[in-house]
Amino acid sequence: MIYPHNFEQKTGFNKIRAALQGKCLGSLGESRVEQMQFTTDISLIRTQLSRAKEFMEICLLSKDFPQDNYFDTRQGLKRIAIGNTYLSQQELYDLKRSCDTIKNINLFFRRTPDEMYPALRELCSGIAVQHPLLQHIGRIMDDNGEIRDDATPELRHIRSEIRTKRASISSVANRLLRAAKAQGWCDADAEVNIRDGKPLIPIQAANKRKIQGIVFDESATGKTAYIEPLESVELNNAITELEFAERREIIKILIAITERVCPCIPDLMDANETLAELDFARAKARLAIDMNAD
Repeated sequence: MIYPHNFEQKTGFNKIRAALQGKCLGSLGESRVEQMQFTTDISLIRTQLSRAKEFMEICLLSKDFPQDNYFDTRQGLKRIAIGNTYLSQQELYDLKRSCDTIKNINLFFRRTPDEMYPALRELCSGIAVQHPLLQHIGRIMDDNGEIRDDATPELRHIRSEIRTKRASISSVANRLLRAAKAQGWCDADAEVNIRDGKPLIPIQAANKRKIQGIVFDESATGKTAYIEPLESVELNNAITELEFAERREIIKILIAITERVCPCIPDLMDANETLAELDFARAKARLAIDMNAD
């Protein structure tokens, strides 16, 4: 128990805590700073000091220690551990990048002489690199977090159909615009307008019934009507149905990959804790450098 209860405020340590949180790479480190407490455990103090000092050396020497993608994936992992659910696409993307960071940390220590950074090396010694899981995720998700077209044959087919129909919409609009110009139903310099993703043909209001379609809008003067061709409406409806099918297929893919993630949950949770400690140690090192502390 700390006495008085406002000891941090009286000593100004609350400002140190806030500054330390500002040096963290992500919420993992920030939560670790939030949990930080005063201690008289000399062994723990020495360990924490050693980690921070080693990170100071890494920072000052511009060592290429991985400093990106320290994501907190615990919430999603806890949820899927219960069952009857799956990781969202964003959660899977965060997990993928987090696993990549773990892999790169492991690679950093493999490339570094064994006698260097013993405290950090010990911290990371038990971290499990999920090579098979990363390979499975990489087969279905690209580096931008998008589900690959070839994740399944069905998804490839659906997306091919969507692209074909979208190209057809553009073709239909341009064909009808040329016909309208030839008939004198619109101005010679008229162009297809795109509004809310819909191709609209600007037709003289007096001729708006001569093209099958839906009047989407009209000009301020009322002299021009903007028509969405009926063929485009039908194609857009087909695309909407295909997009629903695409989403259903993506959910199937996410369910399948979640089943591969589940056996790795204990190791992944441990990795989260390690990343939190690394971010915590790095934040202390960065703050110490800024304060010219040693």
